[in-house]
Amino acid sequence: MKKFDIFLEVASRLNESLSIKPILYGSLGLRRVLKTNIKINDIDILVPRKFVGSEWRNLKKVMEGMGFKLKNLKEHEFIRGK
Repeated sequence: MKKFDIFLEVASRLNESLSIKPILYGSLGLRRVLKTNIKINDIDILVPRKFVGSEWRNLKKVMEGMGFKLKNLKEHEFIRGK
């Protein structure tokens, strides 16, 4: 699955489940804006601050429901597969 397709999957689920309108940024966001072939290592998504604070448990539950595992709590980083 392509990284942008994964972003769309995550964005859709976060919107449905938690009414989050995530923002794509980082190298994948830049690649989409510039329409260029930049190497992409990950998918950087911004969510409202409360979802990495008081609502963290709910965000984590939704991400785990999509098959993601928490990789780094400090960075709020998830991984799924490779």
